[in-house]
Amino acid sequence: LEAFRTCKDPSDCTSVRLTTDCCGNALVTGVRVDSAASVKACGQARADGFPKCGCPSGPAKSDVGTTENTPGSVPEITCTPNGTGVAVCTTKF
Repeated sequence: LEAFRTCKDPSDCTSVRLTTDCCGNALVTGVRVDSAASVKACGQARADGFPKCGCPSGPAKSDVGTTENTPGSVPEITCTPNGTGVAVCTTKF
């Protein structure tokens, strides 16, 4: 996923909602606009492989660990240096 997150400016970024487990919990992560369709397709294929657990899901989480207050809300997206000389698209609710 990291390769799809590199950026130079916040306008390079968008967010994608990915299911993370069989309960339906989600991560809303920042990705480059030009890779969003590929990331969504890969994430959907992964989610389709999860069994249906029947457990409740919690609020979606952002890249920095904050959670959404309103289901379906749009996070703030920044292009943030990651400490290795590369900047990555990053979400925060």
